[in-house]
Formats: sequence, C-alpha cells, structure tokens
Amino acid sequence: MSLLRGLLAAIGISFLLAACSGGSGSSADTPLDPPPTPQPEPQPDPQPDPEPEPEPEPEPEPEPGPDPEPEPEPEPEPEPEPEPEPEPEPEPEPEPEPEPEPEPEPEPQAQYDFSPLDTAFQAFLDDNSEFSGVSYTLVDAEQGFVHEAAFGDQSIDTVVMLASSSKMPSVLLLMALHEDETLEFDIESQISNYLPWVGVYGDRSVAQLVSNTSGIPGLRGIPGFDPLPAYEAAGHDCQFSGTTTLATCAETLYTVELPDSLPAGSVFDYGGSQWQLAGAVAESVSNSTWNQAFDRYIAGPCDLEVFTFGNMWDDLTDWTGDPDSLKGQANPSIEGGAISNLRDYGKLLLMQLRDGRCGENQVLSTQSLAKMRLDLSSSVGGDPYGMGWWLLQAGAEDDIVLINAGAFGAIAWLDLGRGIGGYLAFESYDEPGSDVLFTLAVGIVLPLHRAQVDEARAALDD
Repeated sequence: MSLLRGLLAAIGISFLLAACSGGSGSSADTPLDPPPTPQPEPQPDPQPDPEPEPEPEPEPEPEPGPDPEPEPEPEPEPEPEPEPEPEPEPEPEPEPEPEPEPEPEPEPQAQYDFSPLDTAFQAFLDDNSEFSGVSYTLVDAEQGFVHEAAFGDQSIDTVVMLASSSKMPSVLLLMALHEDETLEFDIESQISNYLPWVGVYGDRSVAQLVSNTSGIPGLRGIPGFDPLPAYEAAGHDCQFSGTTTLATCAETLYTVELPDSLPAGSVFDYGGSQWQLAGAVAESVSNSTWNQAFDRYIAGPCDLEVFTFGNMWDDLTDWTGDPDSLKGQANPSIEGGAISNLRDYGKLLLMQLRDGRCGENQVLSTQSLAKMRLDLSSSVGGDPYGMGWWLLQAGAEDDIVLINAGAFGAIAWLDLGRGIGGYLAFESYDEPGSDVLFTLAVGIVLPLHRAQVDEARAALDD
C-alpha cells in the first residue's frame, strides 16, 4: 500500500511538472510548436476506500479529587474614613447693644394737701345733725384720683341715688350715640325721625330736650304751673313709675300734649317729660334698652363697677344702699334714676378732663364734650345751662365751673381751667336738702379745692 501511494505521488508530481513546463510562456525568438494531439489522460486505477482512521480513544475522565477549598472571600475594603466636617466658622461676636438711654425723670408733680376740705366736711356734719355722713373724691387731669374720704356713716364704697346728678351721665350716652356713624342719629334732628308714633312733640330735637329748652313743661320754670297735677291728668306721671317700660311711657308722653306747652326753643324749663322722651329716642336708635346702651357706650369702656339706672320714685324707702335693691330698670328715670359710688362718678369726670378718654378708650370726642358745655338756655330766659351741666361763673368772665347737682345731695363739679374735678355724696332721701348742700359745695368745698390746688402748684414752680 505504501508503494502504491509513492507511485501515485510520483506520477502526480511528474504530471504537474509537465503541465507547468508546457503552459509556461516562450521568448519571441522561439516559434510555437503546433499543439500536440490531445491524448486521453490515463485514469488512475480505482483505489479502494481508505480505511477509516480509528477514533481516538476517549481520554479517561479524571477521577474526582477532593473539593477544592473555597477561595477565601476577599476582605471588604475598609470604608473610607469620612472626611472631617469643616469646622463652622466662628459666629461673629454680636455687637454690644447700645445702652438704653436713661428714661427721663418724671416731671415733679404738685403735692396736694386736702386736709382743709376734710376739716370742712367734718365741721358741717357736726353742725348739721340731720345729715349722718358724706363721702367725696377729687380728681386731677394729670394725676387721676388725688383724694377720697368718707365721714359719719358712709364709706368710700357707699352707693347713693343721684337724682338730678344723673343728667350729665345721660347726656354722655346721647352724645356717644350721636357720634356712632352706624346709627344715622343726629342730636340736632327732630325726634319724629326716630320715634315710631305720630305725636305732638315730633318737631323737638334731643339737644333741646336735654338742654330743657324743648317747650315741653318741665318741673319748674313756668310761673303758676304745678307740674305734678298736670302730669297725672295727662298720664305723664308714668315717668316716675317703676312698673312700666320706657317705650310704653314714652308713647304717652309723645302723643298726649301737656297744657301750657310752648314752641321748641322758646323757654327754659328744667327736667320732666322731655328727658324721658330723649331716653326713648336712645332706645329706638340703638335698638337696645337704655341700660344696655349705657353699658356698651359708657360703663364698659370706662370700667364702671355699679353705675346704672333705675326708677325708685314710687317709693324711695325701698332703696337700701345695695345695688340689688334698685327697681324700675325697665323704665329708668333718665333725668334722675342713676346710682353710683365715688369711683364710678370720678371716672366719668376724669374722662371729660382727659379729652374724652377712659384709659386707652376714646369714649367721646372733644367736640362732643365742648357741645355739652355751650350755654343754650340764657337766650331763652334761663340760668346758664348746657346739656347736663350748669355753667357757674366762679371768678373772671372766662372762669367757668361746671356743676351737676341732685336733690338727694350728690353734687359734681369740673374746673376745666385747672384740670380738676370733684364729687360729693350725701344721702338726704327723707328730707331733700339740696339747697344747703349746694351752698356747702359751691360756697365752701369748691373754693377750698381750688385754693389748695393753686397753692401746691405755686410751690412746685418756686
């Protein structure tokens, strides 16, 4: 077999060499031989199929050895240490606060000595045994309450019925309603604009009613006129009743004409039905009772403790001095039914000395307060009277002191020039002694009060 393979290999090489030499290119000088006659190529003898090469024996699988030891887990790389936080920049030191400027020293105030007034009150009680006690307070626009004292059976907490000293506080409420822009109420307008009835006094204004110049007969002033029988005949005595309501009484006062009624603004006649009509207007425009309106506009802002209105005229002996014994709050007497202690009345005086302010509350404007002090009565034959205040000329022409006095012995005053005021309270309910008490207040107490104030202020100036 190997020989045959060598022979075949030799023949194949010769054939390839011959083919290579015959097919090679010749030079230009050598002519080409004619192509030889093709001879059939000798076919190689058929050869038997080569024996298949034996398949290589499979390599034996390696015997399993022991399990390889697991490669150790790589140790975790250490976490990088956190970069240190940058140290905070130091806060700048705060600039030292400027030292506060020292508060200015308060201006020195007058040092009042009112012991001469205390002596005068005690002497009066000693000389007038019909009066069992008195209390009083003095106020100053700058210093507030500067003195209070009580003698006899009274204390500084005594509550008294004011009678006509109720008038000034009543006007304070009416002026507050006048200033309330939500109410459309003008104290100078005719009351027919505010009352729901058809009446005989609709052409009067509230300002005329409470300056006693409305022409409606009052309690005095018209010669020969006795008001009480006329009031009873016309039903106007309801103003002294604690068992009706203000609205019910006011309808009678407004629709039934009193005899001797005069045109509005033609005469001064003090007190009476005209004040009760003013109260009915207040209830109508405020849509509340008189006492509710007073609490809202005056007592609340001024922090009054007991001040309120009732009507004890049916029987004064029912009054015990305890505010709970007050009757007639549904028909309060506008001109004469209030009760008060020293502090409450003093606060109302201070409010007027301090341009209408009670503490931080602006209760009234200075314009309204000035309006109350205008003389509205002299031109129609009366003594100087504004709205709720008598105007007393105490010295020079411009030295006017305001006075509000009641029949039971409650008397108040304001000296606007000096910025001072005072209030005293007797309890003379059985036998009203307003004349002697008025003389005491105006002739002794008021001059002493003014003199002590002038002396202390003069010493301050030296």
